[in-house]
Amino acid sequence: MNAAVVSRFYTTIVRAAHHSGRSRLQIYRASSLSSRSDPAARRAGPFRSMVTETMRSVPSTSPGPSLQPTSASSQSQAQPAIEPQELATAEAIQSMLASVDDIIFDCDGVLWHGDNLLPGVQDTLAALQRAGKRLFYVTNNASKSRRQYSEKIRRLGIENNPRHVYGSAYAAASYLKRLGFEKKVFVVGMEGIENELDEAEIAHIAGSGYVAPGWTVDDAAGIELDPEVGAVVVGFDSRANYCKLAAAAQYIRYNPGCLFIATNADASANASNGRIIPGAGTLVRAIQLATGREPLVMGKPEPFLLDAIAEEHGIAKNRTLMVGDRLDTDIEFGFNYGIRTLLVYTGVTTPELLHEHRTKKQIVPDLCLSRCFQFALRLSNWSWRKSRQVAEVGCR
Repeated sequence: MNAAVVSRFYTTIVRAAHHSGRSRLQIYRASSLSSRSDPAARRAGPFRSMVTETMRSVPSTSPGPSLQPTSASSQSQAQPAIEPQELATAEAIQSMLASVDDIIFDCDGVLWHGDNLLPGVQDTLAALQRAGKRLFYVTNNASKSRRQYSEKIRRLGIENNPRHVYGSAYAAASYLKRLGFEKKVFVVGMEGIENELDEAEIAHIAGSGYVAPGWTVDDAAGIELDPEVGAVVVGFDSRANYCKLAAAAQYIRYNPGCLFIATNADASANASNGRIIPGAGTLVRAIQLATGREPLVMGKPEPFLLDAIAEEHGIAKNRTLMVGDRLDTDIEFGFNYGIRTLLVYTGVTTPELLHEHRTKKQIVPDLCLSRCFQFALRLSNWSWRKSRQVAEVGCR
């Protein structure tokens, strides 16, 4: 989708946003994968109960917890090939916005490409905030910490509440902290993971400062393992090398009880120039193949991040919308959690790929952006004038 079309859509969103209400949420999500049948766990909160369940079920000598949520792929086998509703007119967008209080945005491929903000995003988000919507930003990219992402969003001209920003690096560090983890973490990743571990006061090694002991197989096999390492956390790492991956695999295989945690399993990522490059999932998969161990994945489409939002802010499923560009993470994320989903064609997914998913009866979004949505801009100007009046009254 070219920049002009993206800009037109966001302009339509800005206009439509003012028609929606300013209602706030009172409903707290009280269910999660690990607390559905445990009243005490439900009282403790979904994210906390999941950690409690992990501690209860994994002995210290085990190779680490293996979360097995209900598989989206297995759910998708029974899902009918429903045609997503295309938001092709201003009326359709207005109706959608009137039905939601909270909007959860993916970041890469939805709001920006690299450090380049997509056209119209700044005005759109400002209009949604003026309309009383609560906006959350959720990213699988672990190269930055929660605080760094909040600063990036603000630097790009978007006002935000740092407490509304959630990343997979934050989820990994929060999980370990709630687990009562007291050992060291071997990091295959960058500063984002390290900063979050520092915030959680968890010791770590390797990461951005890792220096390979050599470049041969013997060098990799001869790495001296630190017995204090009790977890390996793997995320996006542009400095990854063979020895680093070999060290991570050996810690998982040979240190008793070592946890294997992946910030996310994204196979690809969006570069600043719009190209698709290998993502953190390629590194995770390499270590998984080398160890035969399944990682505990913190990012989308697993429920950790939404559980954290629900526990800290409360969200009503029927009044929440997930906006993303990837079918296998963002849309599956919302589907697994039971909230509506909106697919945008500004990142990884194309209309052709969406059609392929429908044909195979795989997970598809509830809503998507039509390539013909610019038709909405041809509507009469009365709706724009009316929306401005509504916004002025609502902001008094």
